[in-house]
Amino acid sequence: MKRDKSKRDFLKIMGGAVAAYALPSNLTANDDFDDYKALVIVNLAGGNDSLNMFIPANETKGYKQYSSIRSDVLKVKNRDLTAKLGPINQALSLTKGSGNPYYSEKSLSQAYLNGFYTHKKGTFNNNIATNALMPEVAHLMNQGKGAIIYNVGSITQKATKGEYRSGAVKIPTSYASHLDAGKYIASGQAGALTFATGWLGGLGDKWQGINGSSVYKLTANLSPYGREKMLFGQKPSTIDFPYTGPSELKGYDTQSQKDTLDATLALERRDLFKKLFYEKRNTALNEIKTTISDWKSVSKENNPFLGTNNAYGEKLFTKTKLSDLGVNKTVKTSYLPYFEAAAKLIAIGKRQGLKRQVIYITLTGWDTHTNAFDLHSRNLRGLSMGVGDFQKAIDSMSLTNNVTLATVSEFSRSTAVNKTGTDHGWGGSQFVIGGAVKGGAYGEFPDLTLGGKDDISSRGRVIPSTSFSQYYATMLKWFGAKDDEIHTILPELRNFDKNKQDLGFFRV
Repeated sequence: MKRDKSKRDFLKIMGGAVAAYALPSNLTANDDFDDYKALVIVNLAGGNDSLNMFIPANETKGYKQYSSIRSDVLKVKNRDLTAKLGPINQALSLTKGSGNPYYSEKSLSQAYLNGFYTHKKGTFNNNIATNALMPEVAHLMNQGKGAIIYNVGSITQKATKGEYRSGAVKIPTSYASHLDAGKYIASGQAGALTFATGWLGGLGDKWQGINGSSVYKLTANLSPYGREKMLFGQKPSTIDFPYTGPSELKGYDTQSQKDTLDATLALERRDLFKKLFYEKRNTALNEIKTTISDWKSVSKENNPFLGTNNAYGEKLFTKTKLSDLGVNKTVKTSYLPYFEAAAKLIAIGKRQGLKRQVIYITLTGWDTHTNAFDLHSRNLRGLSMGVGDFQKAIDSMSLTNNVTLATVSEFSRSTAVNKTGTDHGWGGSQFVIGGAVKGGAYGEFPDLTLGGKDDISSRGRVIPSTSFSQYYATMLKWFGAKDDEIHTILPELRNFDKNKQDLGFFRV
């Protein structure tokens, strides 16, 4: 056991050493930035049913279509709960019969189907609504800190059903496959399944040394499934973090052990390979020591949002009965630690004087073929709690306008139901949250008619009207990327109208 443990520590060190060895010696930092910005990408892995996250609320058009297609098992009621949204800033009473719109004696699915919040400000115009189990997200939308982007999907260019059917425009291969659609959203390109870099990895290649000599590169990966394709690049620009923080390096945790190893590493090496090896190992050890120390500094008394409470007056990122709105048995509170870890990394980044940070989160469980009324409802509740607490933490650090959170998902679900769930679809809505966001709805909401002009099948696979290229390009522009950098990272962007390459959901 002792030998195995030593081997694991050696491999951990060597992993850092390899990354350090791969770094070019002449990093070119982008000196154009004199501010700090962070972009948090939240992947709703499995294909989020965005039609039941953001419900068309216009009675005479969108909701009527929605209601005629979705069965009573999945359909959210046309009941506007906006008037009851105010108490989110005080505390929602969970007393039976108190008027709390989320309380249910039966199950979480009853709260899921209970109604929605309509949004009036900006370009919402009462046409779109947020599910009842997402009051935090709805509140941010009503504050003007949130945008809903309609019908985003993996397409090479905007095309009609007729153009796809005639072959005039090629349909992306396997756009409804988890594996292939995941590749499309990773690269931001729908024209091929093979790619050299993910769109965030490509940005990292362009911005080598953006954070100077810091051990924190451009991107931080919080995915529990290893390095995600979206972060793949030609050069190292990502640091991987478990959401619980970096692991302690055993055998280097007492002062005497540190002194002995430091003395060994400091020995002069005449053999060039050994010299390089020990230099890189020393660099890796320093990175490990730094990240562990930094993580501890934001996990205890120096946590900058330690004294901040959520919308219900409770400690951030904790599971309590009140924040679960009375349906805490099945709420996806396992999402909360990821948002807390992202907030801590941002606190570290700001404290360390970084210029740019990208934080990537994967949340699983969105492949709802069956039992969606329970599975999707717990996901929506957990997601909204995480987003609400995250934004509270960001606000408490005075970084409201410096941090943006955005969702992605490989595809949305079919508009038609599959008994108690939905099948793989194509286009669907995404949302963006942050102080720099220009609140409202963007893009074109589709015709939901089964077999209609926007349905590529008879099951309700909606043809996207906005590409992930446009969606990503809008974020990259806010983040500070230049036009030539954006077009290199997202080459299919040129296929879209110049006036719509930036979707406009950020304040200038």
